[in-house]
Amino acid sequence: MLWGSLLSIAAHQGELDVHLLGWIKDLLDDLLGLSDWAVVALTGAVILIIPLGLILLYFSQRRRGSYDPAGDDL
Repeated sequence: MLWGSLLSIAAHQGELDVHLLGWIKDLLDDLLGLSDWAVVALTGAVILIIPLGLILLYFSQRRRGSYDPAGDDL
C-alpha cells in the first residue's frame, strides 16, 4: 500500500500552479511574519537540533546507567 502511494506521487505529471504557490507563500509570510532567510535559518536549526537532542538523550541515559545494551536483544 505504501509503495503504491509513493509510485503514484512519482508518476504524477501535473502542471505547476504558480498562483497557488504564490498564495501559499504569501499566507505563510503573513502568518509567521518572518523573512525568507529567517525561515531558512529556523528550518536549518530544527534539522540540526533534533539529532543533537537525540544524541544528548542517549548519552544522558548512558551516564545514569539506565541503559542496558545486553537487554536489547530479546
